[in-house]
Amino acid sequence: MKSWKIILLTGIFTLALLAVAGCESDPVAPQETVDMDGEAAEQWSRQAIGMINQMAASVPPASQGDFSTLGPDKSVEGPTWDEVQMAWVLDQTETFSEGDPPTSTGETRISLWIQFRNQEGPMQVPLGATEMEYRESAGMTIHSEGDQGVSDLEFDLSTGMVVTYVENGYEMDGTGQAQITASVTSNDRTENLNLTMTWGLDLTTPTVGCPSGTAFVQAGAYRTEVQYDGQGNANWTLTGPNYTASGIEIVPCGSGM
Repeated sequence: MKSWKIILLTGIFTLALLAVAGCESDPVAPQETVDMDGEAAEQWSRQAIGMINQMAASVPPASQGDFSTLGPDKSVEGPTWDEVQMAWVLDQTETFSEGDPPTSTGETRISLWIQFRNQEGPMQVPLGATEMEYRESAGMTIHSEGDQGVSDLEFDLSTGMVVTYVENGYEMDGTGQAQITASVTSNDRTENLNLTMTWGLDLTTPTVGCPSGTAFVQAGAYRTEVQYDGQGNANWTLTGPNYTASGIEIVPCGSGM
């Protein structure tokens, strides 16, 4: 998969295990469910903002039929045309292991569905298209064993957007969600973390320049509102139970085809 997807998946994996392993445990109870706190929500929300930023950056080339920023790396075949669905599709699963013998095993999954359309219906090439619909599902499963115990992660993501071709750019309207389940078992104790995260975006991305508009991320009880200023900045504010935070993320900007 492309680097921004790997960053999102592995970043959430690391944060999930840190959140679980870092909680204060009840020495009596054999299991504990860790609640989302403000610091973890901020980190995960910033990961999601980074994903949204990269999605916006990938729209100009994808809208012209260049899918290299969307699918797997260039060593693997990208989306192919499906006559039945009248769309470009990709379904890929990869397994991996680390260590000898393996101390970490798992798999990554990705599915893409891309369709160009105009007033007459779906079309194979973007020439003359008035909109593009993009759908993606991705996931990761990891099982690790070591001196500190056993950890597991299950992550599933789905997102979609409709891109409308406008003069000198594109309008993006999209939503998505992710479900993360993680656990760490050590010293006969198991600590669990469950999180549902959702997001939405309403952006205008010029062919040359920076996106403008709004986005949001909802991580548990914490909500982040994002304002894109069209100058390469994404200004965000997070609010939730007993926690607020704000900041600025740098946004990739298009330089034309």
